[in-house]
Amino acid sequence: MATAQDKRDTAGGFQYLPLIVGWLVPGAGHFLLRKWGRGALLSASILGMFGIGIAMQGKLYAGVHDILDMLSLAGDLGNGLLYIVSRAAGWGADQVTVTTGD
Repeated sequence: MATAQDKRDTAGGFQYLPLIVGWLVPGAGHFLLRKWGRGALLSASILGMFGIGIAMQGKLYAGVHDILDMLSLAGDLGNGLLYIVSRAAGWGADQVTVTTGD
């Protein structure tokens, strides 16, 4: 009788491809796994939220100045190609120079 480990070993192909493709393009990993509804939902929601954030002049982190910037940069890198393309295009707000409060 074949175990679960044997089935994974004989499945063939690159097992981490959906993970890598899903990181690069939101929802694409689910599309590779033929889960069309989940892929469409993830793609639409992530692209929509990213687009709204850019439209509101949200900041894209590039440099590491302190621990919070490092954590924010890690979060931005989670967007995959969206982050790379938006940094190359110069989208997003620059450093905040003037802050005002109540």
